[in-house]
Amino acid sequence: MDRRDPEPRRAPPAAQVASSETGPAADVDHDSSLRPPIQQVAPAPVGTCWESDGNATDEQTSIPQPLISTSRTDVNSATTQTRPAIRLSRATLACFGLIGASWFVFLLSGSLAAYWLCVGACVVPTALLGHRRHWAAALAPVAGAALLGTELRAELGTTVVAPFNGLRALDLVVLSAALGVASSSEVLRTVRTGAALRAVVWPWRWVALALAALAALWFAHGYPTDQLGRTDARLIFLAAGAFYTARGTVPGHERLFVMGLVGLGGLVALKAIALHVSDLWAIGTYDRAQATQLATEPKRTILVGGDTLMILVPAAAVALVENFRATWFNATLAAISALCGVAVLLSGTRSSLLVLCLLAVLAPVLCWERDRLPRGRQAVMILVTGLIIVVAATAVSGVASRFVTPESQSEGLGFREDEIRTFLRLPTQDLMIGQGLGGRFTSRDSTGAEVEAAWSHVLPVWVGLKLGLLGLALLTAVGAVAMWRTLRRSRVFGARVGALLFTGLLLMSLTIGRAALPEGVILVACCFILLGWGAPDDPPRTV
Repeated sequence: MDRRDPEPRRAPPAAQVASSETGPAADVDHDSSLRPPIQQVAPAPVGTCWESDGNATDEQTSIPQPLISTSRTDVNSATTQTRPAIRLSRATLACFGLIGASWFVFLLSGSLAAYWLCVGACVVPTALLGHRRHWAAALAPVAGAALLGTELRAELGTTVVAPFNGLRALDLVVLSAALGVASSSEVLRTVRTGAALRAVVWPWRWVALALAALAALWFAHGYPTDQLGRTDARLIFLAAGAFYTARGTVPGHERLFVMGLVGLGGLVALKAIALHVSDLWAIGTYDRAQATQLATEPKRTILVGGDTLMILVPAAAVALVENFRATWFNATLAAISALCGVAVLLSGTRSSLLVLCLLAVLAPVLCWERDRLPRGRQAVMILVTGLIIVVAATAVSGVASRFVTPESQSEGLGFREDEIRTFLRLPTQDLMIGQGLGGRFTSRDSTGAEVEAAWSHVLPVWVGLKLGLLGLALLTAVGAVAMWRTLRRSRVFGARVGALLFTGLLLMSLTIGRAALPEGVILVACCFILLGWGAPDDPPRTV
């Protein structure tokens, strides 16, 4: 499989590959106690996908490592350990099978034992991946939110009283990933010196400032400790845990991480389609299946925690086409994109479909080389064909009727307008500087009854509730400047895809505040790392 890298690196000469660890290639690893002896690397067969460790400079070139090989080297030990890759594959498949089987048993029966078996099968491998600083550890929180759901917990089972009833499975996955990264020897070593400690703390300076502002406003309002405040605190925990995990594992492996997101999107789409065509949804709404289904015409199936990822996956797949030429790989990307498109249509969410199409068009512009962009008649044909497919799909699925059917003031865009008006009627102090953690306003539920809410369908309103209009303006300005500088200075694949996904999250959050939901804050944290914000100077090496 031929990969095109925006920043191609020179292949190391044979003499350099066969040299001892005192040679130039050995300078890539700064800690000689961790560096295994460099062995002769046999020429790779045609079609092998190579991965660089991400530490090479203009004067130093790193030895590429095949993603699929018959042996594996452990750089955390002084000696080289070789293990057959087939063992890891079998263990991975066994783990996935255990998670799927136990989740399905819990879904049908509500068994508490099946629930904790599923959680254990998620937490233990995630912690091990985090300890080894593998990029898949950063993918685990996204998978937990998208596949298991953001609100899956023991009290959804048939047992009335269970230990840790309110503890979400997603929180345990995020915590295990972060603890695994923190327990790695490389991370623990960085806190022994003051300079290394500052290097770890410095990327969090803006996060610490925002948390200090939220805490001060929360204290000024009488530090309410109700469910709304705890919900905001949980979002901070999820975002910090995902950011810390991604920061310690993703840099240097951005392509693999994006490929993992795309593959995960295909699994989530299959779950949505399976729930839609089956009768499992009759178990209840917002329950063990973590899917909200509306008995409208046509029926709508919305995955709790999964829809956000499915909207982003087709754009990420289009970005990957630039890097791989293999026909089978591109066909797989097209199939996964089609599955995600079908699942989004089944959700019946108009804004999701619009953002999906917009990102798919924007992806080549941001992520492809200019000489590969379609031009003239070819570009027009592609756009017309895509438009015909989208219109036909919306007509067949029945979603097209939602674009033309008039809505009442208590739903759709009218509901969003009502939220904005209610926010603007807040006291001047709350409107300008916000309310901090647990900031709230009077909203309406699905029945039209007034309720106190700390979340809004409109993301700027949600930010204004916490930080006020002044905080919203400052956050917007800082984010716009940082994004502009990143796109101007970098042609790196990770930064371009990060900008694309982050833009999609912001766009879809204008009508459905997905960036203020558990799955949204996890994806935002991953986008920050792809953009290079807060990434460590020494990228981790996957072992």
